[in-house]
Formats: sequence, C-alpha cells, structure tokens
Amino acid sequence: MDKNWLVDEIEVPNRFSSKDELNNLLYELVSRECSDVFILGRRPIYTKIHSKKYRATNRVINDSEIKDLAELIAGPGAITDLGAGVPQNPSHSFDKIIDGVKKSFRFRVNMIPCLRDNGRSL
Repeated sequence: MDKNWLVDEIEVPNRFSSKDELNNLLYELVSRECSDVFILGRRPIYTKIHSKKYRATNRVINDSEIKDLAELIAGPGAITDLGAGVPQNPSHSFDKIIDGVKKSFRFRVNMIPCLRDNGRSL
C-alpha cells in the first residue's frame, strides 16, 4: 500500500482552531481504521493502520498551532504545566451522530515538550 494514499483522502483546515476541527480529523482517521495519531510540532500528522505508520497530512503543524491544540485538549495552563515539567496525560472524547445513532469516541493523549529542529516544541 502506498504510504501517501491517506494524504489524498484526509482534509485538514489551514489551521486547527477548534475542537470540532480536531474531532473531524480524528473521526476521519478512525473511520479508516487508524489506531494511533501522532500530532507533533513542526511535522505533518502521522497515524498507524494495522501497526504500519502512514503520513496523514502534507501540512506541517507549527509550534503555535500545536500549543493551541494542547490547550484545546488539556485546558488552559497545559503549556505552562508542560514547561514546568508536569506531564499531561488527559483524555479527549467526543460524540458524533452516525446514521441516526450517537457514537462516542475517546482518545488517550500524551503530551511532552521536546526539542525539534533546534527549537522547543510539543
């Protein structure tokens, strides 16, 4: 299977600025049997399908956007806590109506600060 097939199918906003945009991406990935999702600063989004890693987007998530996503998921103060060395392991969940039936989705989240490309990121 071509590793770039998913990139052509997944639509991403120019910038993630709401939980709805994040939830739409996560639903699109789950509906394609993706298990893990890797959202890293200064990188495209990657995912795993049946233990194989695939690039899910061409667009790189910048440091400002990854910080905004962290606070959307873990709440205000998440970046300050990460900077102080406090690990962030929240969960993220949402409901979606599919064919008239409410389905719930829940994700475990791990956030850590890191150095990437000679700068601080998440």
